Amino acid sequence: MAPVPPSIRPVNETPENSESAGKQPEAAPEKPAKGSGDPRVRFLIGAVIVLAIVIGGGFALGFFGVDNSDLSQKPLIQAGSGDPPTELEIDDIVEGSGPAAKTGDTVEVQYVGALFEDGTEFDSSWSTGQPFTVTLGSGQVIEGWEKGLIGIRKGGRREIIIPSELGYGAAGQPPTIPPDSALIFVVDAEKVTPKKGGGDSAQ
Repeated sequence: MAPVPPSIRPVNETPENSESAGKQPEAAPEKPAKGSGDPRVRFLIGAVIVLAIVIGGGFALGFFGVDNSDLSQKPLIQAGSGDPPTELEIDDIVEGSGPAAKTGDTVEVQYVGALFEDGTEFDSSWSTGQPFTVTLGSGQVIEGWEKGLIGIRKGGRREIIIPSELGYGAAGQPPTIPPDSALIFVVDAEKVTPKKGGGDSAQ
């Protein structure tokens, strides 16, 4: 039970209500220093500390999100917000430099893939440390990747949110990807090699 605050604590007996009129009243207990023993003050101080920790952590994560701009670190993927997308969504977290990848180019990437619904990771090249190489337009990857990697540059990091129709559709990819699942990928382009005869040298 919390201690009774001084403001509502019972007073000591007085000569009028004591059993002996000649009995001297007991000295009132010394009050604690202001604010030191009041549970309301301690509660307020604790609340301010907790709030400061929450706000500080939020800014550290990029204003209540995840800061994935450090290319030396494996990106973290949170669950998507709102309804699953019906169109491809692209966000360049880091722009990169050099020629933009186009159909026919070969791109060497590191990536993480997760479910839009709850952020569950289902695949990552970071676990092996080996980059994945894809030639855009060759049909070796899902359509969401084919379209989502167009325009990426060497040194770029891109978030690609893929609707089910451009991913694995109604079939899914058991057991890790349920049917009709939207997907989120964060992809790092380590190298972009233009198609032979394309005019640009490898980046």
